[in-house]
Formats: sequence, C-alpha cells, structure tokens
Amino acid sequence: MNTDEETADSQVWTRERTELLQWMRERAPTFAPAYEGAVKILFMRDLPGRVHMVCHVVRDIYDRLPLVLGGQDAPPKFSNLVRPITTELYEIWSKHHPNRLGSADTSPAESILVPRRICEQLDKLVALTDRVKNAPKEGDRLALTLCQAAGLQRQPDPLAVKIFNDQWDYFIARAHLVYSIEKMPGSDDLIEKFKTFERAFHSFIGGYFTAKEALDAILQHANFTGN
Repeated sequence: MNTDEETADSQVWTRERTELLQWMRERAPTFAPAYEGAVKILFMRDLPGRVHMVCHVVRDIYDRLPLVLGGQDAPPKFSNLVRPITTELYEIWSKHHPNRLGSADTSPAESILVPRRICEQLDKLVALTDRVKNAPKEGDRLALTLCQAAGLQRQPDPLAVKIFNDQWDYFIARAHLVYSIEKMPGSDDLIEKFKTFERAFHSFIGGYFTAKEALDAILQHANFTGN
C-alpha cells in the first residue's frame, strides 16, 4: 500500500468506526464483514448499486441485531398477520353475500345484519391494527438493545432514539430496488446519513472501549508492580 492509500484508509477508518467494527467482531461477529464492506463501499462513489448495498446492510443491522444480542426478534409484518383474518372474512362474506355490496345495492339502510363470525374477525383486525400501531419502532428496538448490551440500567437517550428512527426512514427507503428510474431516491447525503447512524450507535458502545482501556491499564500496572 502506498502513502496516499494509507492516508485515505486512515481517514476512512476513524477511531469511532474502528471501534464499531471491533465491537461487532466481538459481540456480533456475523455482522462485522457486512459493516466493514458497507464502509468501504460508502466511499466508492462510482460503484453501481452502492446506495442499495449500503442501505441494505444498515437495514439488516436494525432488523437483526436486536435478535442476536438480546433475543428481540423483529415484529412480524402486518401483511402476514392480517392475511389469515382477511382470508376468513372473504370466505364468510362470500358465503353469506355471494353478490357482495356494490353499486347495484339500492338499499337505503345504513346498516345490515352480518354473521357474528364476521364481527369477530373485524374485532381481531382492529385489535391487530392497534397492536402494530403501538409497537416499538425499529429505532426504539435498536437503541434499547444497545443500551442493554452496554449494561446501562436506564432507558435509551431520547435523542439517540429519535436519530435512529429518523435514519431508519432514510435507509429503508433506499434498501429496496425500485421499479422505475423516476422513483430512484437521491444519494447526495448518503455519507452524512451513514455517519449520523454510526455516531448514534457509537454513543452506546463507546464506554465499552473506555472501560476496556482502563482495565488494560490496571492490568499492565499490576503486572509491572508484580515484577
């Protein structure tokens, strides 16, 4: 590696970024290669698919790190939860109202009689919608996981949670391929968004290295005085 490459590499791998990578290697080793690759790709501005690949890695960190560290599985997708209910509704409704209700229905009544089973399924649907609506956001889950992993006996800092949730919206919008050129999101602020995500992440795990350095210093002092 020549001097220019070494300088560029040192600028990319800042102390905070190096500590993040080391932390992942120790606490979540299957995530470390993807994070390292995302950092390298981040600065390859001419690489095709760069935005999608970087954002996909960040999305997976949000989704799966809580499971790896604390057993917090990602909440199931609303579409998967609601499918059995809507299937049941369809079967019941088709049986009792084969013609369905549409423009041909001229009844002035504002209400109609429906089978009890339909009401039961609708009640399930409303309860499920309420449950999903009030479930913790992805940023909340990640912040809580990192807080617990750091051994902090408190709730995550609200500012860090807000940053995580705001960044989630940005990365998830760019993690999936789109259907047309017109819908492709911009990438001008990708590096800054990634750095903001990293800073919020490091705010939880930075103490791990501070404590580790202090312990190393104590051990080195003990070994020195013991000799």
